[in-house]
Amino acid sequence: MAEHLLLVEQTRTTEEIDRRRPGRAAYANPHLVALLRQTTSEAAPPEQRAMAETDALGPARGMLVGSAAGIVIWGGIALLLVAFGVL
Repeated sequence: MAEHLLLVEQTRTTEEIDRRRPGRAAYANPHLVALLRQTTSEAAPPEQRAMAETDALGPARGMLVGSAAGIVIWGGIALLLVAFGVL
């Protein structure tokens, strides 16, 4: 039985093994592949790779700035509601 399965595996063509969708382009942009995989591309310019590798706190800074802006905006809305007597 094992010999039969091995023989079947060896006789498969690349079309049978290839599970990608039909009509898929053969070319893939290395920058987009790296972006989708969330890695730095080797084809990217060195200054972009260096920036991506050194800025580990970038997402945390974005969250901090967004939180601060949200507090200011909601505080302003609350002051307007108090000023107009809604609250």
